[in-house]
Amino acid sequence: MTGLYVLVAGPDGTGKSTIAHGVEAALRTAGIPVRTSHWRPKVIAGVRSAGPETVDRPHEQPPRSALTAAAKLAVVYADHLIGGHTAWRRARRDAVLIVERGWLDVLVDPRRYRVSRRLAALWARGGRALPKADVALVCAGDSTIIHARKPEIGVAEVGRQCEVWARSAHLAARDVVVLDTVRQPVDAAVRAATDEVLGRLRDGDGWRRVPLTPGRLSVRSRGPFEVSRLYRPHTARARLATAVERRLPLLPRPPIGAPVPGLGDLWTLLGMEPSAVGAMRSSAPGRWILAASSPSGDCVIKVGRGDDAGLRNEARLLSVPLAEGLTWRRPVTLFTGPWRDRFVVATVAEDVRPGEEVPFDTAFELLLGLRHATRDGGPVTHGDFAPWNLVPTAAGPLLLDWEEARVGDEPLWDLTHYLVVSGALLGRYTPATVLDLLTGSGSAGERLLGDTASTAGPDRHVRQYLTSIHPRDARVRRFRDELLTGLGA
Repeated sequence: MTGLYVLVAGPDGTGKSTIAHGVEAALRTAGIPVRTSHWRPKVIAGVRSAGPETVDRPHEQPPRSALTAAAKLAVVYADHLIGGHTAWRRARRDAVLIVERGWLDVLVDPRRYRVSRRLAALWARGGRALPKADVALVCAGDSTIIHARKPEIGVAEVGRQCEVWARSAHLAARDVVVLDTVRQPVDAAVRAATDEVLGRLRDGDGWRRVPLTPGRLSVRSRGPFEVSRLYRPHTARARLATAVERRLPLLPRPPIGAPVPGLGDLWTLLGMEPSAVGAMRSSAPGRWILAASSPSGDCVIKVGRGDDAGLRNEARLLSVPLAEGLTWRRPVTLFTGPWRDRFVVATVAEDVRPGEEVPFDTAFELLLGLRHATRDGGPVTHGDFAPWNLVPTAAGPLLLDWEEARVGDEPLWDLTHYLVVSGALLGRYTPATVLDLLTGSGSAGERLLGDTASTAGPDRHVRQYLTSIHPRDARVRRFRDELLTGLGA
């Protein structure tokens, strides 16, 4: 066994200490040596008792002056730099080192450390020289529940911190796992965290981190896997990184643990022996997306928790009989059902045309087809109709990810979703352009609505969508708010 550096992070009230202590106890029970630390190594004299853990209700303390805060952070940074490369490195050499909070906590919650956000941003730049954890277990969940546990900061601030941790934790760790430690029982959260750690302690599994891919996705592969078959970037920067990675196969690929324990049993269940496998973390908590290549054929496998309602819904919707002659297709199912304590949806992998996307006009025609998609001519609402879920193949467009789909007509839901995420996340539309496409005279929204039995105008259906969603991404929230303002809401 080799050592492991585990960072346990997240906003106050998410159960960081419970997770850290639970993982520690489970590892010790398994006979695995463990070392623990809180926030920093504490190797420099004079700062041993000056950390935030010694202050009661730190968010209520007055901010430090700029000079005092800078001096304080300079000393603490030296502690992280020296101790991280000495004490913590020795601690993780033959054991699992578990650290709570870590240096990035200053960037996420500068108020706790009584420093300005500008100074915290400067601190984060210096973090590039600090040792990275092997994995960050980011505790998160419903901000209202977290706030009820720790009411020192507002609900909005709790939500912001959850989002920043999920987006930025890769700065402090080579792999990031976001755990919902709020809604699931404590023992289940501890078990999930322990499984993540144990999975990384297994030697010789051959999994490697794919460089130049987003840290939040934790893209990894085993064997000669072409990552573009799994990860399809949509921004210019991500496309450039993927192109560089594809053309420079000798880029260093750090070893990393298997994404899901016991994959050998899953291959047996599916009747395949993969020669190459790729894996990518889904935005859904606890879910992985795998693509496997084998002599018997290729497949895409989604592996979620046993209570993954989205995967169970996808399994149901993929079995709904569809009408003949549709201009688009959905994935062909190989297997759906429980496996161990998880739920699996496996489908046939398609040959996606690299570098191509389905144009808007084709996407609109597909939306018209969804109005009469079932075998008896009934409507289907996809629920997550986004550019990355609509991929071009030689046999026509393939519509992926049916986790949020439902049989029934929800006019303009899919079209509005498509335009909102395209505008907010990909920068393809402004809010004004989206409103014109949805509600303008002769717009796509009016034309699509004319194919339904709805008597209401497009404004009402667009507002219904905008007031029903609760996006985690701040860019989508801002875009939604601008649309609501434009509608006069």
